[in-house]
Amino acid sequence: PGDPVRVCRWDGSDLERIHLADSVDLRLRSILQIVSAPTGEVWFGGAGLYRFDGERFECVIEPPTTPGDLLYYMLLRSNGELWFVRCNGELTVYAAGRFDHRGRVFAGHRISGLREDPQGAIWLTSQGKALLHCDGSGFSVVQESENPLIGNPCLDPQGRLWVGTEGWGLYCYDTTRFTVYRKEHGLPASDVYCLAQGADGRLLIGTSAGVVGYYGA
Repeated sequence: PGDPVRVCRWDGSDLERIHLADSVDLRLRSILQIVSAPTGEVWFGGAGLYRFDGERFECVIEPPTTPGDLLYYMLLRSNGELWFVRCNGELTVYAAGRFDHRGRVFAGHRISGLREDPQGAIWLTSQGKALLHCDGSGFSVVQESENPLIGNPCLDPQGRLWVGTEGWGLYCYDTTRFTVYRKEHGLPASDVYCLAQGADGRLLIGTSAGVVGYYGA
């Protein structure tokens, strides 16, 4: 038997552990992604897919039985669509209670992260060393990189896309080219796993050696 799949909620004073489902394997019990909507709706992905509507939790996909079915990357679009990529590379779109399985290879690449821009287009990273773009008509390669790109990109107020790597530093795409930042530029480590835009304008960079903030130019 496996362990329960749980998330924790902090109310400012206490940490509450919330049971989502029972896993079938000790290795398959993690929540890897959390995305939220302005309405307060929150989605949790990893060992299954779960929705919180502000009052109760709903299990949409049961915990998987194989590592390849873990949900690794998620994007909640402005139109309400939920896009997610499994560990095996399959891209799925969930909307209006239905799943649309889009495939595993796009413009010759497998997807390793997603981000929607203010115009509704989607930017996607690939471990095949490329940044992709989807504007509704199809997928295309925008810029190739020297190293594999991982994780959901982060879009800053200047319109630049920031992308993490595993061991190769932090990539910044300014609509024309990549600039790479590594330990010699102030990063605590060259493994960059997650990115977020802070309320104060800082880019928050999660690395294997801690979190660092960057204001940029």
